[in-house]
Amino acid sequence: MGCHIITGMDGLKPDVRRLLGECVHSPAAVDVLLLLRRSPETFWSADAIANQVGSKPELVTQTLRELATRGFVVRARDSDAYRYRPADDTKRAAVDDLSRAAGAELR
Repeated sequence: MGCHIITGMDGLKPDVRRLLGECVHSPAAVDVLLLLRRSPETFWSADAIANQVGSKPELVTQTLRELATRGFVVRARDSDAYRYRPADDTKRAAVDDLSRAAGAELR
């Protein structure tokens, strides 16, 4: 799949750029976040995500923990699986904008 980090975030609103810059620190985190956003009701294991984004499970595990700490994903109660669930509308809107911008760059 490869990284979907946006090389020029000019298309994003300034507040979205700021939030993502503060909370999403790597191209791998962008890939994981956008993958989970596409299926918000699905809990994903680090191994399954790693297979989809072409990364190492250990890196994905670390990324998931960081995204959970920052309020973008939640961990299942009874496993190490995670799903997309932003803590607030600001985070949700930022990821929506990121997804649109990433999709535009891929065209």
